[in-house]
Amino acid sequence: MKGLKIKENELSCLIEDAILNENDTYSRIKGNITTGFIVEPTEPIENIKENDWSELYPSLEDENNEFKVIAGETSWRGTGFVAIKNVETNSFKWVLHLSTMNP
Repeated sequence: MKGLKIKENELSCLIEDAILNENDTYSRIKGNITTGFIVEPTEPIENIKENDWSELYPSLEDENNEFKVIAGETSWRGTGFVAIKNVETNSFKWVLHLSTMNP
């Protein structure tokens, strides 16, 4: 997944209000809690203009036989994330990064 960096138990993702997918695509999320959110059509991750990276700080983890859910905040404070990881393959299915989601 090009939108996610994994380095010695440290996670970071591209700073973008979006769902970053395992197949190197993303869907940008626009809107806010007052007016509602819109998920735009899926595009190749290369279409994201180079943004900085945000470290992910998990504060909640839970799993079943198939998937592990990881959620928390980022180094940008007040920005949250939710990630789904395949337990068997140890690979991420998707990561939701949203600047208006304060965990």
